[in-house]
Amino acid sequence: MTIPRQRRISNGLVADWLIRRERIENAAGPDNLSLVGGVGFVDGGLTNFNIGYAYVPSTPSSLKFASGSADFTLEAWVDLNTTSTNHPILDVRDANDDGYRLWVLSSSLGYIARASLNARDFDSSSVVAGQGLTHLVAVFDRDGNGQMYVNGSADGSPTALGSEAMSITSDLHIGKEAWRISSNVASGSVYIARIYNRTLNPVEIQMLYKAGRF
Repeated sequence: MTIPRQRRISNGLVADWLIRRERIENAAGPDNLSLVGGVGFVDGGLTNFNIGYAYVPSTPSSLKFASGSADFTLEAWVDLNTTSTNHPILDVRDANDDGYRLWVLSSSLGYIARASLNARDFDSSSVVAGQGLTHLVAVFDRDGNGQMYVNGSADGSPTALGSEAMSITSDLHIGKEAWRISSNVASGSVYIARIYNRTLNPVEIQMLYKAGRF
């Protein structure tokens, strides 16, 4: 079983869940994960989302990015299979699509990565489920574009985000849809989940991929 190395960028890091070391503590702050049901560790990753989930109770303001000028970045190392239609990785959207998320979902192209800010989506063009260990990064430049990166490279078209504000009311979840706990679940493993309170640049993203993969 190939698992990613623990390499990170400290500048702007507000959440760093060291899942592959069988820890749920946030190494970058106080926001530890709570585990519910049968979710647990297998081969160094968090899995079994069909019988449980991991979440941050009462999502703190440091992870809400409410202002339309608050840039942020989501990062994850995952190994997903193709037995689930949709794979929520990080999700804090509510029933009205207010909030943000990073998913892998089924499309006409196959299983692609999708990130969302409220109802604005931006996708990868590469297939990412059933491909083994995969590095995903979603960059949210609020007065610019959202851009997906897969395995260190920009993937898919940039999408204007329009400086929209967010009013987040849901708990932040890993491996489950935030507002419908019994609905979409990830199938496979999440090894690393990180959140930064700034945009990562292409050089930094390539460095994270290379340092984690090799």
